[in-house]
Amino acid sequence: GVGTVITGVPTHGSVRRGDKVCMLPGRLEGRIRGMQVYGEEVEQGFSGECVALNIPEFEADSLRRGMVLCAPEVGFEYEIVEAELTLLPEAEGVLKHASEVQVHIGTAFTVARVYLLEADKLRPGETQVSQLRFAKPIPVVTGERFVIRAMLSGGINRYLTTVGGGCIIGTRNARIKRRSPEVLSQLQQRRAALGNPEAWCECILKEYRSGLSVDVLLRETLLTKAELTPILSKFEEVGVARCAPTGEWVHRSRIRELGGSIASILDKYCARNPHRLGASLEEICVESGREPALVELALNWLKEEGLVQETSRLFAPAGWKPKIADELLDLIELVDSEVESLGFNAPTLEEIANRLQRSSEKILRALMVLCDRGRVVRIPDERYLHVTALEKAKNTAINLFRHSIVFTTMDFRDALGVSRKYAIPILDYLDQIRFTVRNGNKRTPGVAAKSRLQKG
Repeated sequence: GVGTVITGVPTHGSVRRGDKVCMLPGRLEGRIRGMQVYGEEVEQGFSGECVALNIPEFEADSLRRGMVLCAPEVGFEYEIVEAELTLLPEAEGVLKHASEVQVHIGTAFTVARVYLLEADKLRPGETQVSQLRFAKPIPVVTGERFVIRAMLSGGINRYLTTVGGGCIIGTRNARIKRRSPEVLSQLQQRRAALGNPEAWCECILKEYRSGLSVDVLLRETLLTKAELTPILSKFEEVGVARCAPTGEWVHRSRIRELGGSIASILDKYCARNPHRLGASLEEICVESGREPALVELALNWLKEEGLVQETSRLFAPAGWKPKIADELLDLIELVDSEVESLGFNAPTLEEIANRLQRSSEKILRALMVLCDRGRVVRIPDERYLHVTALEKAKNTAINLFRHSIVFTTMDFRDALGVSRKYAIPILDYLDQIRFTVRNGNKRTPGVAAKSRLQKG
C-alpha cells in the first residue's frame, strides 16, 4: 500500500529521504518517501549498500531491469562514449575497427560499434582507447566498468561470447578523430586519474579552455561538494588552478597558454602604437577573443612573472616606455586645450579634426595619449570630455542631490546649461562609472556620490 519500491546498490554518492530523483532512460522524476537499507528503516543510504526506495510517482509497469536512478542534475544519456578497452588474453581472434558488439554495463545491455582510436585491430591481451557508439542512448558515468560479447574475426566460435571489457573514461557524446595525439593524450590522462579525486578534478579542468563553475565541476567529476571544496582550496593554494571573479575555475596550463597569447598581442599592439601606455582590457579581449574574467587571470599571472606592466589599467610588456614624436607632442597640447575650452560641449573625433584642420588619424592618436594620461575621457556617443569638465559635472550632480535625493535628466541638463545632445552622454558616463544610478529618466546617488555626500 506504499506504492512502488525499487531496489539496487548506489555506485556513487548518497541518497536521502525526501530527495528528488530521476530514472533513466525516460527521465521519470519522483521523490523518495521512504527508505530501507538491509531491511532497516533509515534516513540516508550510501554507495555500496543495498537500498530499497519507496517512490510513489513511479509506476511499476514503466520500470525495467537495467534502468538507472540518479539526481536530476547529473543524470544524462549518451550515444557515444570513450573507453579503455581490453581484449581477454584467451580470446580467439581479433576485434576489428567498427566491429559490432554487445555491451553489458551495470544490469543493462545494448548493441554498440567499437571504433578503435589507436590502431585498426585489437588483439588478445591488448588494450586500446576506443569509442563505443551505442544503438540507442543509455545512461552511463565515467569510471563505470563494462563487458563486451562478440564474434571475433578469425575466431573459431560462431556465437556471441565474452571477449573483453573495460572502463568508461569520457562522455563527449561526439565523434572524435582517430589517432589524434592530443585526444589520445587527454584520454590516457583521464584513465590514469580515475580513482584519484584530485587527479580527476585536475584532468577535467585541463581539458577546458574556459573556466568551469563549481556546479559544472560537481557534475563532471561526480564528487560531492564536501569532497570538491577542499580540493579546489588546495589547487588555489599550490597554484594548480585559480578562481576567476566570475566564480569559474581555470587550470594553470590554460592560464599560461592564454598568457603567452596575450604577451604576443601586447608586443604587436605597442609596436603599432608606440605613443600609447599600453592596451586596455577591452582591447585585449577583442584581440584574444576571450572573456574578460579569463583575460584578467592571465594578465595577473603575467604581472606576477614580471612579463607585463600595468599603468592606469593599461597593459604593456615589462619595461615599455611610450615614444612620442615632437610633432605629436605639439598636437597633444593643442587637442588638450581645444577639448578643455569646449567644456560640457564634448566633441566627437570628427568635430575636433574639423576645428583644428588635422586628419582624424592624427587627432585620434593625440586623444588616446590624453586618455592614457587621464586628461580626457571617452563618453557615450563617441564624444570626448575633458577631466576638468567631468569634475564640474560631478559637482553639479552632487549639488542636485543635496537639494533632492533624486534628479531628472532635464534637471541635470538645465544645471549644466547645455542641450540634451551633450547632457545625456555625460550623464550616461556618470552611470557607467557608478557615480549615479539610473532608473528610467531619474538618477540616484551611486557609491562615489554617496561617499561625497557623507563627507559634506
